Amino acid sequence: MTSSPNDEQDLKLVNFLRQHHPEVPVASPDLERRILQDIETLRTTSIPIQRRRSPVWLVPSVIAAGMVAAIVGYHSLVPPSPTPAELAKLERFMENNWQGTVGDPPEADVFSMTDSITDPMMN
Repeated sequence: MTSSPNDEQDLKLVNFLRQHHPEVPVASPDLERRILQDIETLRTTSIPIQRRRSPVWLVPSVIAAGMVAAIVGYHSLVPPSPTPAELAKLERFMENNWQGTVGDPPEADVFSMTDSITDPMMN
């Protein structure tokens, strides 16, 4: 295998780190006892534990929001009742256009194929 310049630099770094590595401190003999004692102290002291609130408080909020949406939606979809002026205008329109909607229309108003055949003006 060929050696590259990086291999030489890597070896220098490894040797440097081996020579100058820090000393591991000696553990104190009572370290485990102190840790367990601190854990026990934390258990006995009253630390307030935050509990999650149940989502029961959401139920009234959802019901209220649904009722508001239903009322607003109903009022926006139902058309307003017509005013007396609008009703009078509609009544006049129906009276003026009532002729010809009920019963047989007069013969003069109906275009008939027989009229066009017998009409001398058309020939």
